[in-house]
Amino acid sequence: MQMKKIVTMLLMMLCANSWAQTKIQVNNLSKLAKVWGFLKYYHPAVAKGEIDWHSKLIKLIPIAAQESSQEFNNTLTACYFELPKAKISSFVTQPKGDSILRIFDEKELKGFNLDKRLITAFIQLYSYHLPDSSRYITNKYKQYTLDFILNTEDSFDENDYPSPEVRLLALFRYWNIINYQFPHKKLVSQHWDKILPKYIPIFWQAKDQWAYRNAVQKLATEMEDSHAFYKEESYDKNQSFNVAFDLKKIGGRYYVSGFYNAHLAKNEDIQKGDEIVKINNVQVKIYEKTKLFGVTGSNRNTKYRDQAKQLLRIDTVKNYQLVVRRQQQLLTLNVARYTWAQLNDKSKKVNVDQVSNWKEITPGVWQVKFCSITTEHELKEMFEAVKTAKKVIWDMRGYPVYALLKQTFASLMPHKTVLGTNINANLYFPGTFTLRKEIYYPEKPMYASYAGKMIVLVNEQTQSLAESVSAQLALRPNTIIMGRQTAGTTGNINYLELPGKISTSFTSVGFIGANNSFVQKKGVKVNIKMKINLEELKSNVDVLLQKALAEN
Repeated sequence: MQMKKIVTMLLMMLCANSWAQTKIQVNNLSKLAKVWGFLKYYHPAVAKGEIDWHSKLIKLIPIAAQESSQEFNNTLTACYFELPKAKISSFVTQPKGDSILRIFDEKELKGFNLDKRLITAFIQLYSYHLPDSSRYITNKYKQYTLDFILNTEDSFDENDYPSPEVRLLALFRYWNIINYQFPHKKLVSQHWDKILPKYIPIFWQAKDQWAYRNAVQKLATEMEDSHAFYKEESYDKNQSFNVAFDLKKIGGRYYVSGFYNAHLAKNEDIQKGDEIVKINNVQVKIYEKTKLFGVTGSNRNTKYRDQAKQLLRIDTVKNYQLVVRRQQQLLTLNVARYTWAQLNDKSKKVNVDQVSNWKEITPGVWQVKFCSITTEHELKEMFEAVKTAKKVIWDMRGYPVYALLKQTFASLMPHKTVLGTNINANLYFPGTFTLRKEIYYPEKPMYASYAGKMIVLVNEQTQSLAESVSAQLALRPNTIIMGRQTAGTTGNINYLELPGKISTSFTSVGFIGANNSFVQKKGVKVNIKMKINLEELKSNVDVLLQKALAEN
């Protein structure tokens, strides 16, 4: 018996480098990921943490990589029936009705491709589920009840470069959380089931901590969610440095579009409209492919926005040698990366006239830069100024202050309005969501009111809360939305902790605006659409604002 164990261990060591490479190995590990995740949510003993479910997974991973498909099916069946018998209801408990949205159901369970005996047991667990406490999920935070599921798993491994088994645990945890908790799972262009076999070899074979982190970043892009943020100490530190200028991606090319610090950019001979051709002697297309694989977004506009933002921030170098194209001439320029404190050093900024956050551009026509208004005093002054305006151009190309929204809408929307539908996860039946109407009930305004014509300006910088505000304003009478496609994601976000001291996030509460005023991925419904062009970028003219001024 002892000899058999030694032989088995030797075989596992010899095969270690080939694990997760053959089709059978990948299929077995995919099954394991699905079974592990389902039982974590639906088997009461597992859900309550009575079993060390993470360690159980770690032990099963090498077995999955060594056994045939049928052998591993037998192993999974045996493992399940070794668990304490689950208490289930005598009647079907899964919620039903028009207000229920499912992103996981019996059809997906049948797709696990397990033995019939095990599938039958899982369908019973799912259909006759008796909700109980869970070690892994909650909707409580301090004294608050959340409108989404909060994941309470330990990160499990604090090593920067976890073992192969723990790296797979990270993948399986991430995949299952999205599989049961991401309200927009069915909008992902690649079926979520196909993600597992795609990433199992990538996570298993990650050769160092950087390859592992790259795998997590790449995985996050698969959701196509602009809320898929990535946090990790070395990555975050690198993000604190940036060049003195901003970029935009237009037609697949990168152009200087503005300046964080015009003085520093001028010293480096950077000019608006310069096209980036090479970065440290590497063609920009190649540099983009090798460096920007982890940039996510709900739509192309958002991906372009973040690729431009990250292009000269993603690397670890302190200085870049750039080749830029300026009026058909190629120039070689040396630029530095600065801290945000250096970029905001007023002594090194070119003096510009301070533009008011609200101003009368032509008689009776006002521009309001709402996302720049930060205090109640400013809000009060602004509404007093515009209360008799013929037209207000309301700029939402930024991110507003949440605390000001209640009184803002009180002054702009005097009538009860159905805003849309919220999509909230059901804590007790993971994979099930409840659709709830969101209704705006007006309050007595504290400030002056404005009931006239509004043109709301939006673009790819309009994201999340800014999209919610814009979508709500779209339901206001005599209001037009003008500009470019917005970021395409709104609703509360949720962070999850992964082995390797990595944190990432996703949209956990879905929202569909009334009259499709907002739709995930598509963004805010734009009445008058405009596209950015190179000539606009080179000029100092706000073309979108000019178009709004001309609109009758």
